[in-house]
Amino acid sequence: MLADLLNGLNEPFPCSESWFGDFKQISVVGVFVAVFLFLFEPFGLHGVGDDLPWLCASFGLVTIVFGTVFDLVVRYVLKIKKQAASWTLWKWMLASLLNLVWIALGNFWLLSRVYPGEYTVHSFFGAMLGYTLLLGVLPVTFTGLLVQLRAKNEYQKQASSIEPQRLRPQATHAVTIQATYGASLDVNGTSLLFVEAMQNYVVVHFHDDQSTRQREVVRTTLAAAQQALQELGVIRCHRSYLVNPKSVINIAGNAQGLKLSLQGVDEFVPVSRRYIPELRAAIEL
Repeated sequence: MLADLLNGLNEPFPCSESWFGDFKQISVVGVFVAVFLFLFEPFGLHGVGDDLPWLCASFGLVTIVFGTVFDLVVRYVLKIKKQAASWTLWKWMLASLLNLVWIALGNFWLLSRVYPGEYTVHSFFGAMLGYTLLLGVLPVTFTGLLVQLRAKNEYQKQASSIEPQRLRPQATHAVTIQATYGASLDVNGTSLLFVEAMQNYVVVHFHDDQSTRQREVVRTTLAAAQQALQELGVIRCHRSYLVNPKSVINIAGNAQGLKLSLQGVDEFVPVSRRYIPELRAAIEL
């Protein structure tokens, strides 16, 4: 049991691909906080009288605003990639607890404005922070494990229903990926493996005539590369990846989505949730 828990902590954790997805989730949490405080009146809220409704609503709003700011900092300032395989359950739990501390600071700021002089730094560390962590640790841990397990089971089920050998044969003639600057690249459907985005470039992975894996960097966008490779049957499987379905030899699933094994490629190519239907559409019915 303990070994399974520890393994789960180091497995990938599913997160929204955009900040708006996280905003919707934190908004649900904010509404829950407001309703919970209003209904149960914990931490002495029963004594605030007529101020209770708007104070509970203010706590909910602080949760949404501070939680959203935290997510934006993580995404765009710290540039942490939540869709990467390195984004595991324990990292999500740590980020969630830090977010709770940040929200507790926001709630303390709110109370210090509403009731000047009644809340000090000592009361923040002695009461509010303690209550926040006490109420947050177990729900965060339980929710994280549940979300990870449900997502993992879902994607493993989807992976088992897709048979790589049924993928349509792709065109074998060569097409050109035009570069916006520098050399262009000719590729064909039998040698192409996958394409990944890298800032202002794309990295094209393919086999040469001796079946040795090669890679070439072309200065262009992933969208332009997709357009050029469309006639070869190459599909978008991730915001940063294109894949040649003919090179897929196995499909597996984890909590973040599907993972493609390609012929002669050690690493996995990810398939994010929004592109699973496109992968299915590439299967010959």
